[in-house]
Amino acid sequence: MISQAIQTACVGVIPKTYFSMGDENITAPYCVHRESSTPQYMKGVIAEYAWDAEIAIIADDPAELESLGNSIRTAIGNLERTTSSSTYIQDVTYLGDSPEFDEEENLYVTVLRFQITTTNR
Repeated sequence: MISQAIQTACVGVIPKTYFSMGDENITAPYCVHRESSTPQYMKGVIAEYAWDAEIAIIADDPAELESLGNSIRTAIGNLERTTSSSTYIQDVTYLGDSPEFDEEENLYVTVLRFQITTTNR
């Protein structure tokens, strides 16, 4: 399953990684990811799935945030042409990121966006 593959890749870089929602009392750095898919049909049959994945990285230092972002991009990119829980990951495309600063929490945040194509869910 793609969520498990992303979870495993992110935990390798940021041990405090969560699917969809993080712990309210967690300390930075940490990571939260979510994925959604759209089936792609060919002749009435699902040929592949196109996944939109977003990975939010939260850190208290901008240099650390950039370093973690680079490491996560590499880890997710390395999923291309691999199999995770019988799901073959054909293609991983990095679409960009959106860095921000949360003044209320005094934390730096960036959301990395990926398009991932798999042959099954």
